Amino acid sequence: MILITTALQETFPKDINKKVLFLGEWCKVYNKKSVWRKFDSQTMPYHWDDRKKLYTDYQNIQIIYEKILLELSNKLNQTHRVNYSLRYWRILIGPWLGYFIQVLFDRWFMLKAVLDNNQKYHCCIVKRTPLSVVPNHMDHFTKWLHTDDWNEAIYGQLIELYWANKVHITWVEKIKQTPQPIVKKILIKKYIKEKVLPFLNKFSINDNNHFFISTYLSLKTELKLQIRLGQMPNLWTTQSSPIVKPCANQRKWKLNGERGSTFEEVLRKMIPMHIPTVYLEGYSILNQAVENLPWPKNPKSIFTSNAYEGDDLFKAWAAKKTENNTPLVIGQHGGLYGMNTFSFSNEHQVKIADKWLSWGWRDENRKNITPVGNLKAFGRKVDYTPKGDALVVEMSLPRYSYYMYALPVA
Repeated sequence: MILITTALQETFPKDINKKVLFLGEWCKVYNKKSVWRKFDSQTMPYHWDDRKKLYTDYQNIQIIYEKILLELSNKLNQTHRVNYSLRYWRILIGPWLGYFIQVLFDRWFMLKAVLDNNQKYHCCIVKRTPLSVVPNHMDHFTKWLHTDDWNEAIYGQLIELYWANKVHITWVEKIKQTPQPIVKKILIKKYIKEKVLPFLNKFSINDNNHFFISTYLSLKTELKLQIRLGQMPNLWTTQSSPIVKPCANQRKWKLNGERGSTFEEVLRKMIPMHIPTVYLEGYSILNQAVENLPWPKNPKSIFTSNAYEGDDLFKAWAAKKTENNTPLVIGQHGGLYGMNTFSFSNEHQVKIADKWLSWGWRDENRKNITPVGNLKAFGRKVDYTPKGDALVVEMSLPRYSYYMYALPVA
């Protein structure tokens, strides 16, 4: 049978008479139905449609995450000749590591479900260099992990490393996409963010101010809060994380920990192949960028609702400040938290924060959660027309799993 792992058309067989096994529903993009429906095909049932398995796997993966986080933190301390705490590294690399472990487990388990038997398969894998799928930073990684291209690369690497004896591999060339023209626009908001605010901040900066960035508060509320705290308001904006090319020679290492499950061994081998360059090759450049930031040197506290995950420059700066006991306060930035059974993102935020401000709920087991109300709604009057139309608020989710929480997955 032909094994198809993603929706990339170049990996589909040219002969429509071939029997095909789709690894999941994500291979069958709706607007390409005319292509994939021609095959005599089967589709693998998805393992996390079993919700009990999803929750059990989440609990097990959290244990693996904590073990690997400690190993990787020690390795990075050694590599960069620093001696930062586990909390520092949790703030900086925790979001990437957590996502990567959960994503890799999903991709590995689906392949294992297919290939751990006596059936032989044929699979077309796109020819690419391993370094071509190394992300520059966290934001780069999160944009990639929803794509067919990145996922096909992961499936291909896993097959080549662990199931090459079960799969006849045919290497294929990637179809080149026509680049979209770049339209340069002068955006007023961008100009204010990059030019006007940094200029104004120069006149009100105080190295002992409370630091606010990406707060989820309205502008009016944020300004009032800073004034009530006795400081001239600053409206800080972030900068782009440095981009550094990956280097194969700096990735010739493997995490060494206590022997665990087969998946842990897979994980220890894959992490050096995929860790973003900003944590490895570009770490010294990242730290230099942190030193050059115009932000306060000794802030009384740090408050954000959005920058804790994708902004590596902020995370590196904040992680350093927490080493000197600066409190890190994180505000809830959306619904669902406090209502669902489990969420990696929420667990991560609460673990790194000295105070985590909820929209109104408490958790007796996590004393640092403080209910304050909906940050986004402060100062806003919410009204409706009883005789008006209904507003149906919907949400789309990626075809591929990205991190584990109690929602429909993949």
